Amino acid sequence: MVNALTSGGSSSLLSTSDTNLNTVRIAERMYTDMRKKTDAINADYDREIQSLQSRRGTLSGRLRDLEAVEKAVDNGKQQISDVQFILLEMRSFINRAEANPDSKDYYVEQFNQKLKDINEIADRYTSKYNLLGRVDPETLEPEAKSVQVTDFAVEHTFQGLFLGTSFNLIGTGASEGTSYQNEPTANIMQAVDEPGGEELEGTISHDGDRIQNIVLSGDDEIQFDLDGTTTFTGTVQKGGLGLMPAWYYDDFTDFDAMRQAVRDADSHLRDVSYQLTQIDIDVRPLVARVQRDIDKLDSELSDLVGQKTEKVTEIEEETRRQFEAVEQSLAQSAGDITRYKTIMQSIYKGPFTDIQI
Repeated sequence: MVNALTSGGSSSLLSTSDTNLNTVRIAERMYTDMRKKTDAINADYDREIQSLQSRRGTLSGRLRDLEAVEKAVDNGKQQISDVQFILLEMRSFINRAEANPDSKDYYVEQFNQKLKDINEIADRYTSKYNLLGRVDPETLEPEAKSVQVTDFAVEHTFQGLFLGTSFNLIGTGASEGTSYQNEPTANIMQAVDEPGGEELEGTISHDGDRIQNIVLSGDDEIQFDLDGTTTFTGTVQKGGLGLMPAWYYDDFTDFDAMRQAVRDADSHLRDVSYQLTQIDIDVRPLVARVQRDIDKLDSELSDLVGQKTEKVTEIEEETRRQFEAVEQSLAQSAGDITRYKTIMQSIYKGPFTDIQI
């Protein structure tokens, strides 16, 4: 008998390898279809997620700037407390210097050192976290902090007051073109062409005796002899607490002027404290508002990511269920064929037939 189910020979009806190959091909098609669907979902959600993430980055930068101001306020409270203590010490130095004129040089040095200490406190923190120090040498004012607080480029500016004490001597008349710029944390002043300008030759220590014959007059005018040979004439530009080195107070002998200067410094310190409180009142609600906006965005982002994950998972699970159904169907078909082959082989195998199933 000729086997009608073969094609010129001995091929089996359906081998196990054919079943596996069909399973792989079906799986590949189903995976490709699944990826098209999930990629479309990812693309739709990712556009919105990226937009929200960009918005969050903007708000996070705004929050960092506001928190830096908030931190500067906290730093400022400690700075003010530390300077208050030094002003108490300076009052004590003045009283003791008046009672012990023979020890004047010692108290001069101590007084100038306390000025240096005050300025070191004012400059204790970097400008980012400091509202009360690191002043511009020309204006003798701290850098203002401007922070964008809305999406429409509206900025809020926080301007602190100088907690330290510094000055510039600006040359006039024959001294025009030469100024002396105080170096707040070094107890010296440097010759410059103008405040904040180019340095000239000449550095003067506040503890020395190079400045003599000081004459002060109204409108902050000053005149003195330098090294007994050169006369300087100019105006005094004071900054911060307004305290000057000991030589300014008639070589530390004008105790009434010194006591008044410390009282003026106390008054300025109260102004600094008040201004810092106002900044504190302004900045903390802004920090809270931006934080609320960030929290809201985080919630929206979380919801979007959750929705995207849920939809992608649904497609993946449905594809998996479909594939398992197909796989079971193919396995069932392969089982039926195997059983059929077994039956056929028992029937047709004999001495006069050679039909392979």
